[in-house]
Amino acid sequence: MKKIVILSLSLIGLTMMSFKSGENANEKNLDINFEKTHTVSGSIYVAIGTYLWSGCQGNNPCGPCSGICIRAGKRPKKVDEMFVIGSPVPVGEGVFNIIDISSNTITLEFLTPGFTNGTQTGLSDNFELGSEIASSYGYSNIILNQGFYDVNFTNSQYGKSTFNITLVP
Repeated sequence: MKKIVILSLSLIGLTMMSFKSGENANEKNLDINFEKTHTVSGSIYVAIGTYLWSGCQGNNPCGPCSGICIRAGKRPKKVDEMFVIGSPVPVGEGVFNIIDISSNTITLEFLTPGFTNGTQTGLSDNFELGSEIASSYGYSNIILNQGFYDVNFTNSQYGKSTFNITLVP
């Protein structure tokens, strides 16, 4: 009887260990899938120019001030190749890379001039990246929220900025 009890307890212990091991494997798979879904290469082209600050002297087609242009028909477009700083871009366009996305923020690195006014950038209205770009990150849309945002130039020629966002599943 004693042997049966010990054998039963051993089998229960092995079953529990096996279940726990399977749980860890599933967690690891989820992490790997998340990383694959959210590791995206390529750069994003947008129109630049705003009216966010007074006294701007720029000649961007969307407005004299720096920033992302928000107008009907001025949608962002993603290219699969990574942009090389110093490469030419069409007049009135700017290029950035998404370098981080969390549940409520996105960090962009600007690869061309035209996004910053001193140490700030801004959006006059919410800005939708659209389904093509958002689907690369596992969402149906990513919306950058209106407002002014600080720009950090540490290790970045044209700056990085973290925007508040709304993620649409």
